[in-house]
Amino acid sequence: MGSSFNEIVALGKKSFKDVDIFKPPSSRKDSKENFIICRNLR
Repeated sequence: MGSSFNEIVALGKKSFKDVDIFKPPSSRKDSKENFIICRNLR
């Protein structure tokens, strides 16, 4: 998760109906590992 993370999420929301942020259960709590999942293209 970098400084542009929120910008990328906002861009996804413009192009997709469903945007979710997913943190894998295997990821450490202090890790910034997240995935942006975009579904249903507008």
